[in-house]
Amino acid sequence: MIPHTPVNGLYFVCGHQGDILRVLRDDINILPSLGKPVTFFELFDLHSRQKAQQFWDGLHQESAIFDWELNVGIKPLPQVYKFSGFITGGEILITASKQDEVLANMFDELMGMNNEQQNLLRHSEKTLSTLKKVRENKAVDILNEMTQLNNELVNTQRKLMKQNAEINRLNKQLQYINADLEQFTYVASHDLKEPLRMVTGFMELLKTKYGEQLDKKAHSYIDLALDGGNRMQKMIIDLLELSRTGRKNAVKELASLDEILNEVKENIFILIEETRAEIIVKTALPVVAVYRADFTRLLQNLLSNAIKFRKKDIQPVVLVDVKEKEDEWLFSVEDNGIGIGQDKFEKIFEIFARLHSKETYEGTGIGLAVCKKVVEHHGGKIWIESEEGKGSTFYFTIKK
Repeated sequence: MIPHTPVNGLYFVCGHQGDILRVLRDDINILPSLGKPVTFFELFDLHSRQKAQQFWDGLHQESAIFDWELNVGIKPLPQVYKFSGFITGGEILITASKQDEVLANMFDELMGMNNEQQNLLRHSEKTLSTLKKVRENKAVDILNEMTQLNNELVNTQRKLMKQNAEINRLNKQLQYINADLEQFTYVASHDLKEPLRMVTGFMELLKTKYGEQLDKKAHSYIDLALDGGNRMQKMIIDLLELSRTGRKNAVKELASLDEILNEVKENIFILIEETRAEIIVKTALPVVAVYRADFTRLLQNLLSNAIKFRKKDIQPVVLVDVKEKEDEWLFSVEDNGIGIGQDKFEKIFEIFARLHSKETYEGTGIGLAVCKKVVEHHGGKIWIESEEGKGSTFYFTIKK
């Protein structure tokens, strides 16, 4: 059971036909009484059910979908919630929340309080200026002005104390949200990894101990189950890597990009040797302030993709370049690979986004999502320029 937090949330488990098997948490009262069987699609009215069906179909095709905006049709809560889900074993875990709205409201409140503080300070400064202009007036008038100013300052101090208390409350609420995200990471790493390891372990044991008693078709089923289990294991590991990106680094450090690039080449040495890939650095690489572990992962993912998505029977060549701008560094990683169509430029940075089948190219579709998160953590942005059959160039910036 996921612990209660101030964030509105709904967590429930479905069968593959859409029937809701059990509710882990429902503190926004979306679900009706479970006195009768309830399905996932009963949460939506006729106008929203088509999009809910698309969410459901996409989930079965991709195994995991995040942050779909669906309009809940149950009265009195006809509101848009963000639905996410992924398939584990024979069940489907689905969540719905308005967490982004909570965070947006928090920051709106903080900005409003900051503006109010600035207005109060400007008013105090104006009052002080007025007091200086009336120095030559009668002592009683000056005393009255000072008394009024003192009262205003006292009131301002009280308001500031009240606002500071509210800021502390919002900070605690943010801590609760982070704790909820940590709990979700724990569910992914522990509650999903361990059952999956048990399933694949028993399948291996079945194949080893009773293999001689099974026919060719049974062996095929076992191999398919093991392959699916291994792919799910990789997806979970990559999800954990994505969740940790940008959180485990304490401070930036000055790092030589030549050293980082050499470390990346050592990490993907086998891939480079097998494909006879050539990595060319067009300009001298600088020493920059980065989160070293994350930046290494960023370059490794981009170089691995540039080599992996190569043309058949053509030696892959990767060009690495960097240009210094006024307040940022502009990097580019260019390849002579298969390229992609312009309509897929945004999709490739999404979690679990795959443009090719797993039989053609290995991977879970999380690598570029990690790259995007690392670049944004460095205060930059990432984008692609590409044309099918003519290679791709990934650009990204980091703040100086």
